[in-house]
Amino acid sequence: MASFQTYSVKILNKPFVLGGSVKSERTARVFMPDNVGIKTEVRNYAYIEAQELYNKLSGDKAIDLNNCYIKNFSLREYRKLNNLDDNSYIEIPELSAVNAFFDSDDVIDFSYAQFNGDSLHFINAIFCCHTLNFIHSKFIGGDEDFTQAFFLCDYVNFQYADFNEGNVFFENVIFQSKVVSFVNCNFRDGNKNFKGADFGNADLTFQFTKFGDGDVDFEKAVFKGKKIDFSKSEFGKSRLDFRLAQFGDGDISFDECEMNEGKMRFRRTKFRNGKISIEMCLLKKTEITFDKVEFGTGSLSFYQTDVSSINFHSSQLNNYVDLRLHSCSVIDLSNTVVRNIIDLNNTEGNVHIREVNFGGIRMLGRLFIDWFDNDVKGLIYRQKNTSVKMKAEQFRMIKEEFRSIGKYTDEDMAYLEFKRLELTERKNRVLKRNKLNAIWFYPLYFIEWVIFDQIGHYATNPLRVLISMLFAYLSFSISYIFLITAANANIISLVGDDSQLSLVGKAFYFSAITYLTIGYGDFVPTGIIRAIAPIEGFVGLFLMAYFTVAFVRKILR
Repeated sequence: MASFQTYSVKILNKPFVLGGSVKSERTARVFMPDNVGIKTEVRNYAYIEAQELYNKLSGDKAIDLNNCYIKNFSLREYRKLNNLDDNSYIEIPELSAVNAFFDSDDVIDFSYAQFNGDSLHFINAIFCCHTLNFIHSKFIGGDEDFTQAFFLCDYVNFQYADFNEGNVFFENVIFQSKVVSFVNCNFRDGNKNFKGADFGNADLTFQFTKFGDGDVDFEKAVFKGKKIDFSKSEFGKSRLDFRLAQFGDGDISFDECEMNEGKMRFRRTKFRNGKISIEMCLLKKTEITFDKVEFGTGSLSFYQTDVSSINFHSSQLNNYVDLRLHSCSVIDLSNTVVRNIIDLNNTEGNVHIREVNFGGIRMLGRLFIDWFDNDVKGLIYRQKNTSVKMKAEQFRMIKEEFRSIGKYTDEDMAYLEFKRLELTERKNRVLKRNKLNAIWFYPLYFIEWVIFDQIGHYATNPLRVLISMLFAYLSFSISYIFLITAANANIISLVGDDSQLSLVGKAFYFSAITYLTIGYGDFVPTGIIRAIAPIEGFVGLFLMAYFTVAFVRKILR
């Protein structure tokens, strides 16, 4: 298809012959220079008067406009000539306009047309005018085919067009337009093929459009307009595909759109610096995939959207991403590169996300998330397809993010889960090498679990260490009482005041000076208590050091 800005037409008094028969008595020769004016393409068409076409509309025979040039065709003019209401439908028998050239200085009007027949062909057709109107047109037959059509029109208007149950083809069409509108169109349940469509710099709007259950394919389409609008559009059980599509710096909106069930795919799609808005949408059974997508510096917002899953696998997120959804089962951020902000804040408690995969993420920007409000622990532990090691790495990454923004309590929570999973991963690795390793590993595993995890949460919880200290002190004190009562053991005073303390007082006092490693020397143990007392001294020394580390770590941050 030639990409020309200007063209000229010359009408020749020469019959146009096609297939050995005369198609028209005159020939329209169209000269179409390219954008730089270097090369001119010359095409010949059968010249058809608009009035001749109007006469055909009154019959019921199929209309053959293949390879025809039609000047100033307008159903509005047809209605005036026939004294019809402006909004009355005009039935058009089966129409074929393959390689046709529709030309007008002002408007080419197909408004309120009812296209009958099994199919409609505008394959390779060219429309050159100020405004092309298909407003309220109805397509009653089978497939509608605009494949490789060229729209050299400032305004292309398909508003309220009603397509039938067949397939609709706009594959490889080219728009050199300012505005292309499919507002309030009804595509019903056939497939909609816009594969390879070049919308150029046109503002494109599909607002309030009903796409039905068929697939909608924009693979390799080009959108460079300032506004691409799919807001409030409705999709049935379908697949919306934007693979390898290219977007310019314009804003893209899917706000308040609905899809009963299906997939929205943006695989290897290229976005530049426009704002992408998918807010307040009802996509509860829809999977959205941004696989290996490179985003520009604009923003991407899913604010208050209901969606089944969102996949950003291996994408480059150079933009602000608002993931404050209303509900979502799975968000996959694995192997992404984040250079800006991912916002998962849930301060109002209205974000319901079941699972988020942070595996392999390269965080060069910031992650806004809260341990409690977002239930970070649940987001990671509920992952079904990630290993223990992968979960541990995710908690480590989250920990670093909390530390960088000064959320130290949340950091401690993430660090604790990281260390727990790290210990579990080490256990799994040891047992995988040889199951007999369980004989020696499980005792060590239990000791590490008790000392590092249960006593002090890996030095992240000084209060827990303090409680553990109190519990240990009480345990040793009570054990001394039991041993003095039931065994050949005692705690003897060396200063002669043994009668001043009861059995309980003596046990608790001796336990205190031993636990705190004070060692006044006024009491000495006998029997089995002599073996237990040094252990208590070591435990007390260890737990005091443990408490000091945890406490200082807390306050110094």
